[in-house]
Amino acid sequence: MAYYLVFLLQTKLSSLVNFAQGIDLFFAPAGIKLVAFMVAGIWGFWGIAVVGLITAQDVWQTDTMLIHLGNTAIWAGVPYVTYLGLAQWLRLDASLMKLKYWHVLIIALATSLASSLGSNLYQWLVQNRSFDMITSASIAMAVGDFMGIGVFVFALAFIVRKRSHRNTRD
Repeated sequence: MAYYLVFLLQTKLSSLVNFAQGIDLFFAPAGIKLVAFMVAGIWGFWGIAVVGLITAQDVWQTDTMLIHLGNTAIWAGVPYVTYLGLAQWLRLDASLMKLKYWHVLIIALATSLASSLGSNLYQWLVQNRSFDMITSASIAMAVGDFMGIGVFVFALAFIVRKRSHRNTRD
């Protein structure tokens, strides 16, 4: 639900930060997507996949449902699998107790790059994007996702610190 609400807000902002169809140079929902993967695991993936299927129909209105399903599988699946691999490599458990800020930076960069490259290759495969746009579109999408993750994670960390500071005073 949070992803969908931020996506609707993003559609209002999109005219200011749009690079190409389906690509914004700042994409706030990417932060929610990553946090859902990290906190809720497979359930976060399924929640993001369902809302991704709904929003894909808004972004790519002329595509068939089969193309939307493929797009959603790549858009949600590639960064989720990337996160799982990185979490194992960084020795993070499900509680995220060992999570450090530099872990979030690495995870945000890797998932943004994996998602953008996978999504743009898929869009080329289904002929929604020309081959000569794959590099620039992937970079633009990765930048937008990375910035969206950064803003969301910073805001989340700020809120958590404020609440914990307030709880220690009580």
